[in-house]
Amino acid sequence: MFLLLSALVSCKRFALLYAGSNGFYNYRHQADIFTIYNQLLARGFTYYDMAVYAYNDIATDSANPFTGQVFHSIDHKVNVFPGDHAINCKGDKVTAHILYNALSTLPTSRNDYIFMYYDNHGGPGILGVPDGNGDDITADLLSEAFTNCSQKHAYKQFLFLIEACYAGSVAQEITAPNVAIITAANDHESSYAAVYDEEVGTYLSNEFSNNFISIIDESPELTVGELFT
Repeated sequence: MFLLLSALVSCKRFALLYAGSNGFYNYRHQADIFTIYNQLLARGFTYYDMAVYAYNDIATDSANPFTGQVFHSIDHKVNVFPGDHAINCKGDKVTAHILYNALSTLPTSRNDYIFMYYDNHGGPGILGVPDGNGDDITADLLSEAFTNCSQKHAYKQFLFLIEACYAGSVAQEITAPNVAIITAANDHESSYAAVYDEEVGTYLSNEFSNNFISIIDESPELTVGELFT
């Protein structure tokens, strides 16, 4: 397996970051994605190396006591909101179809490395999209999109992390070659929120995402296999 993030600095790479929810009570999903966006920037990615999909409603929600800001830790020292300009797809355009299409039309080649992070609710065989944005992402159509991506020789290796309940039920359907998938839960269990912030009034993260970010901060040279272990 290729090195988790540090090795990507020396070769062409691209990241797809998808926050699949809306509503202030789901704050944590976009907060995770925005934090990972900033993590990638710190590791040499640029705005042009990433595509961010997020409803983009929590920073300006009337329930947000820190208008225009999003936090991932309760000390409120770092505003992780990257700004409207950093979000490629927002609002009602954050659909299942836009994700399938993104995978099938990546601006990459057979020598490139892809990193994808999905963050939201999930169920058996499905991953959610923002409320009101149409059908959920389904395991069979997502698998088809990965197969199309592979057949178009759009990557050398692909790392896909899924933060969602029942995420394993989706991952096990993806059979495209050279794709490593790590999920927050298997095919019959839930994943869980983490870091409740009384001042913000909701959770800032999820257990899997919070631990993933902590681990890569502590050990940036980890391989994918070591991360999984």
